Amino acid sequence: MKKILIIDRDRLFLSCLTDFLGFEFKIKTADDEFLGIKLAQQFEPDLIICDLKLPNLEGYQVLKTLREHRSTAKIPFVFLSCCSEWEERDRASKLGANAYLSKPVRLRKLLATIEEQLEIRELTPIP
Repeated sequence: MKKILIIDRDRLFLSCLTDFLGFEFKIKTADDEFLGIKLAQQFEPDLIICDLKLPNLEGYQVLKTLREHRSTAKIPFVFLSCCSEWEERDRASKLGANAYLSKPVRLRKLLATIEEQLEIRELTPIP
């Protein structure tokens, strides 16, 4: 079973995503960025979903931190954000985010994005 880490400050949203995705994936959640970074290193997820706005740091910093560590550098990273401006999407892409979805997110779109990113990861050799 593939593993997904979800980092979001909204505990209700975390619960809803866990309920929706929990049938197909093993889910771990973090409601702050520091726990999220720690879990990413310990849980070794196949994919990370992260909110852009977190309690102490922006999601950009979480992505940057994870990309700097060998064990987490290649994990597909999907941003979720209430902000859908082009500049935010461009910044996320330049930092190495694999996808960027706007909230409120359509669950089918999220699932399709997850499946697409996991398939790409399986087809891409990790050096």
